[in-house]
Amino acid sequence: GYVLTEERGQTVMEQVLNLRRQCDANATIQKMYRRRHKEWLDWDDVQRTRLTCLERLEAAATPKQTHALLQDALMISLHSVTPPDRVGVIRRLMLDVTLRRIADSDEEGAEEADEGSEGDWWIDLTASKHKTSRFYGPAMTRISDLVAPLIDRWLESKALIHEFEFEYTSGQYLFSTGADHRAYSISQWTAAIKAAFGRHSP
Repeated sequence: GYVLTEERGQTVMEQVLNLRRQCDANATIQKMYRRRHKEWLDWDDVQRTRLTCLERLEAAATPKQTHALLQDALMISLHSVTPPDRVGVIRRLMLDVTLRRIADSDEEGAEEADEGSEGDWWIDLTASKHKTSRFYGPAMTRISDLVAPLIDRWLESKALIHEFEFEYTSGQYLFSTGADHRAYSISQWTAAIKAAFGRHSP
């Protein structure tokens, strides 16, 4: 247990700090014995998983294989290159709403790029666009150059595979399911991410 010391001369703040040190020390000891989940990946393994998936993507022989590996690579990369503050941010990325291509790399006063033009991909969590901003403040996060090309390739592949169902329009989810291309549910997304990492992890 923990002991709240009341030594003479100690202020309340000093007593609280002493209690905090006891908690930290106990937590450190517990970590030494705590069992890790059998599917735990440390950060090095996460990066190896990403690189393995990218290697398999470049070796894909058919459009169908390429499409499946592009989805895996993009899912894994978005969670391992610039991890989001909340997993739901990636799950519900919407084209031209929370996922925008911006011509100017500076978000201050940047104008949206014309369709098909060059520009950086940004995750846009401003107050009017996403509920996260109500609790953590508005944010604009530039997508890494390690990930941005995968978005372009994924959208091209998605348009090819779903030729008569999908086209690049505002309001489409980056990751979607079903004939109506709705967003993944939380359980569907958890299963998809777990499966993607499982297919390519060491």
